[in-house]
Amino acid sequence: MAEFKRPLLIAVAAAVVLLALIVAMPRPHPVAVRNTPLAPVQAIQKARAVSGLSDRANQQLQAAGDAAGR
Repeated sequence: MAEFKRPLLIAVAAAVVLLALIVAMPRPHPVAVRNTPLAPVQAIQKARAVSGLSDRANQQLQAAGDAAGR
């Protein structure tokens, strides 16, 4: 078996280490939007509820104004 030159051995060792890191490193998983703390999806239900309350209050004010104007 012929002797290998030191720079070639270093390059091969570095390539093996790099390949081992690529294989062994955990890959990130995507995060669901509903699991993020400031997800806009979470605010939609609250906004709809508040909008409904506002609509009902406006209808009551309109009805009171119509009744008082007669």
